[in-house]
Amino acid sequence: MNQFRSVLVGLAGASLMVAMGAVPSAAATPLPLACATGNQNATFTPGIVLTPRTVAVGGSGQLSTCITTDGTNIVTGAFDVSGGGTASCLAASLPTTNTVTWTTAGGATYTSVIAFSSGVDLKPLGTSVVVLTGTVTSGLYAGRTVEKTIILVGSSLASVAECLNTTGPGITAGGGPIQLAVL
Repeated sequence: MNQFRSVLVGLAGASLMVAMGAVPSAAATPLPLACATGNQNATFTPGIVLTPRTVAVGGSGQLSTCITTDGTNIVTGAFDVSGGGTASCLAASLPTTNTVTWTTAGGATYTSVIAFSSGVDLKPLGTSVVVLTGTVTSGLYAGRTVEKTIILVGSSLASVAECLNTTGPGITAGGGPIQLAVL
């Protein structure tokens, strides 16, 4: 499974390289910011179960290996996640707001507030790969589109058991490696 996860992360990293202009692509304009590695953890209250219900989301994460083309020289980011919506083990609509504090190589900081409102959850070989699309609503990069990819670690058999257990709390937490690009 670790090899498969490495392949997923590698493919996502290659996508970011194309997006940043490191590899020729149809889009000639490089992205202002891309972070190739990071991690996110989230909690779900109440837990996600087989039947749809209203769920609150909270969490935090870190971004690193950031590359900029706009002169800001951002190298890392730390963020908080909040939001919620309707979710079940079969489908979810959980819009979130991410408040990111970016840090430059010189130690300066910037803030961006990103509203993620849509996404796709792919499940190659049982591992959830979530691709979210959002918009920077305020701060650095205001008005720009953002894409975040999350690979939910441990989202296969254990999650199925948690979903099918009608007396248990359901899935109450999740997380894994992420990548983010400002388009």
